[in-house]
Amino acid sequence: MLNTGDDRRGDPRFLTQLGALVVPSDGEPRRGRVDNVSVSGLWVDTPDPPAQGTLCTVAIELADERWPIRSVAGRVVRRERNGFAVACFADQRAVSAELVLRVRQAQASAALEPERAA
Repeated sequence: MLNTGDDRRGDPRFLTQLGALVVPSDGEPRRGRVDNVSVSGLWVDTPDPPAQGTLCTVAIELADERWPIRSVAGRVVRRERNGFAVACFADQRAVSAELVLRVRQAQASAALEPERAA
């Protein structure tokens, strides 16, 4: 989990590394990587982030085809040189909550796996 003392967000964020295809409403699709997720949104690393305020869909590339999640829609609420934050639309909260659950399950499974000798 990623939370800092000065974090004023209402929902905890969870670290992950998921490939993504970002489809902004006003531009060309681009590749990125989802670095953290919460029930209310996510952060995408990409060298070409869309402008703040842009509506977009983030199609998540999942290795486990059993995951029912394929994309999350929202608005870009923060843009930086190396990525952007998406606040999920209210009707997408169940989708992002499921994504958080899957990320947490994957982290728990990884923590239980024995370390492999090099």
